[in-house]
Amino acid sequence: MSGATITTLNNSQVSLTYYGKLPQNYNIILGSNASTFGTLVVTSPSNYDGSSGKTTFGINSGAVKANKYAGVIAGLSTTYLSSQTGTYSGYDWTLSLQSGSSTVWDLLFASYVDGPSSADTDASLLTVASNLKGVINYQNSSLNHSLNYDCSYFGKSNSCMSSSVRNSNTKDNDSQSVAIIGSTKIGDHVRVGGFIDGTVNKDHNFNMKLNSNSPMFGAFTRFNQYDQNFGLKGGVSAGYINQDLKSTRVVTGTSEPGTGTSNLTTKGIQAEIQYGIDA
Repeated sequence: MSGATITTLNNSQVSLTYYGKLPQNYNIILGSNASTFGTLVVTSPSNYDGSSGKTTFGINSGAVKANKYAGVIAGLSTTYLSSQTGTYSGYDWTLSLQSGSSTVWDLLFASYVDGPSSADTDASLLTVASNLKGVINYQNSSLNHSLNYDCSYFGKSNSCMSSSVRNSNTKDNDSQSVAIIGSTKIGDHVRVGGFIDGTVNKDHNFNMKLNSNSPMFGAFTRFNQYDQNFGLKGGVSAGYINQDLKSTRVVTGTSEPGTGTSNLTTKGIQAEIQYGIDA
């Protein structure tokens, strides 16, 4: 490109060759990533008005993707540029001569931080929060189930021992657990006992992993006014579980991957009382 007087030149082309009289305004167009943007190579430059008029540099369009765009202009000294600073899309920019050169310019955005956007990071964290909610609901459900454990069939020793197998299946969690429950009869109406519930196989959402090495345990007390299923009945039970939790944050857009560990502790107490009528 050369010759005729040009008021404004907007350029997205790489290494656009320009000869002679400069445009009054020269604007580069930024591409979709940090390596695509317009660059200008000038030979035998002259001022746009044939005298001392200097070209105004600017940015026409595009998103800022880097804090440095190297070699945006080559072949121009400070004699031909009216200013080397400005603001675009909320970022202050500077035209800066490359080290050791008087005619090759880099475009710098000093305040631009090349990293994940807050919107993408928030979206990634929302996914983690949703997955974590599923794991917490699963553990709460398991504990609530255990608070109903009982062992009420006694032999001559007034002791009871039983076991159970539980399969839990939800949208994001699948597990199999084995529980051992024991109790001792105290008098004719009261029994006390405890339980240990251990998971033998656990498959959670792939972004969450619970350590299965720590079992759930608890204790209970039950009261029956009569051996038959009527009269006053009640009980108190408590349970506790503490497991290691490993969370993986998946990449969403420009967000960064991440992993973290924590303890997930769930505990609960349940009390109930009822009265059965012999109809």
